[in-house]
Amino acid sequence: MLLALLIAMGPWQTVDGADFEPLDETALMSLAEHHKAMQQLAPQLRIQLRTMRTSMKFDVREIHNIERSVEKAQTDLERLIAMHNRNRVNSIRAHFLVDDLRRKAASLDQGLSHVTLQIAKKYSLAEEQEIQNQTLSEEDAQLLSLLRDYSQLVNQSLQLLSGGEPR
Repeated sequence: MLLALLIAMGPWQTVDGADFEPLDETALMSLAEHHKAMQQLAPQLRIQLRTMRTSMKFDVREIHNIERSVEKAQTDLERLIAMHNRNRVNSIRAHFLVDDLRRKAASLDQGLSHVTLQIAKKYSLAEEQEIQNQTLSEEDAQLLSLLRDYSQLVNQSLQLLSGGEPR
């Protein structure tokens, strides 16, 4: 029965949204540059996250979620770049990698919000926006900066993969 259904659908039926367009050379080079920058930021970010977790009593699960998102985002980009470099772009696989990258970007944005909120609580600030005006310790400022930069790189990579459209 399933075989009959698959035959009836025919090869012209595609997964909705799986029509991934391979990147041109400049977009692929930009994506590789983003990936390289992410690889350079990741170790520093992990160290800062672990330091802050112990000093501020962060929820271990939240820190692990951020670290996992950092690692998975890099892996997804590596796979997409490798797929393009071998000229074997599978649009369905690429679609799922981009979708996974989108989830990791959302997770990083949530992690950034959580870290910002915890730092705001540490300084007893009423609102997260006041953090910009408050003088933070060097460690807190560095953690926020690294996490913002990394999250921005992931979001920019998503824009490249989505054809330049912010999502």
